[in-house]
Order: sequence, then C-alpha cells, then structure tokens
Amino acid sequence: FSLRAPANFDSLRRHPLLVVFPAAGQTSRQSEAFTRFTEPATARGLIVLYPAHRSLSLPQVDRLADLVQTVATDWCVDTGRIFFTGHSDGGTVTQVLAQREEAAIRPTKIAPSAAGIRQADLEELGCLTQMPVMLMHNADDKLFPGFGLSARDWWLACNACDSEARVDEAGCESYPRCAGGTAVSYCESSGGHRTWPQTRKQILDFLLGPEAS
Repeated sequence: FSLRAPANFDSLRRHPLLVVFPAAGQTSRQSEAFTRFTEPATARGLIVLYPAHRSLSLPQVDRLADLVQTVATDWCVDTGRIFFTGHSDGGTVTQVLAQREEAAIRPTKIAPSAAGIRQADLEELGCLTQMPVMLMHNADDKLFPGFGLSARDWWLACNACDSEARVDEAGCESYPRCAGGTAVSYCESSGGHRTWPQTRKQILDFLLGPEAS
C-alpha cells in the first residue's frame, strides 16, 4: 500500500482519512496515478491510503478492512471522518465494506465510481448502516451498464430518502431528504468504464462537507 500525509500532519491531532480502493490489477502506485487524489486531498488535511488490488472475495475484502483499521490506529485518524472511494473493483469494495458487518471498520461516507455491484447484490448484504453516498457511473460504461442506477435505487431505499430529486450545480441528481441526515447523490458523466470522472473537488466537497470546502 501507499500512504500520503498532509503537510500539516500532527501526530497529536486526529486527521480525516481517505481510502482509495483500486481497480482490478492496479498496484497502489498505479491507483494513485489513475485517481490523482493525493494533491487535492492532502491539501485539505486528509491522510490518503492507496491499497493494492486484491481479488474480489469476502476474505480479501475483510483483509482490506483490517489494513484500514491498522492505519487508522497508527496514524491518529478521526474515526468519525473515514471516507471510502474507488473505481470499478474499488467501487465495489467501497460499497461492500460500507455494509459488511464482519468488517473491522466501516466508513462514514462513500463515493464509489463504476462499481460492479447492483441492487440485488446489495440486498444480499442488507442495509446495516445508513450513510451519505455519492455514486458515479459513466453513461457509456459497457462493462457494468445500468449498475450505477441500480445501486442508486438501493441506497435510496436504505437511507429512506424522499424520491424527489434535484439537479445540483455539478449536474448530479441529489436526494438530500433522507433519514438521519444522510443523502444520496448520483452523477453520470460521459465516457466508458475505464474513465475516472473528473470530479475530485466535487467528491472531496461531498465527503468533507461544505464547512471544510
């Protein structure tokens, strides 16, 4: 794995953590180069963790959660501000760990991209935890067509959201009226499966909240 700390890192102060799960086959450095979160995230005070890819099995997913737990302990992380994102397999891992009871640690907000997980898969996991979620899925994704919309519908039900959407400034569908102060956002951009959405600032704004923008 690769770990990037902000310039203002203070071992006596708790920092937020962004975990960027990789697409299939990516090393941690390849994931960092692909997603390009290091500069904008560390500039806003986040520690950024880039795990290497592991096969999509529940034991391996649990090992990734163990890694996050270790980093959170060793690096004085604010456990109320642990955020997950990732592309393709990484987007799938992000959503599985958000609802997996056996995981050593779960996030407070997630922003998965191009995930290969649908409503039926999420129903098998069950709605263990309501949380804010920003889903991104490109319109021309031929590998997982329609998966983003399917996952959106599941999260709307899990978070008990009002079905009325509004379009935000970035062109995303926003569902702000959800239970427990949660929210769902669905962003669909042009491009295929291998294209990372050009929304890093938007993602960080969603994860950190407007007060940290």
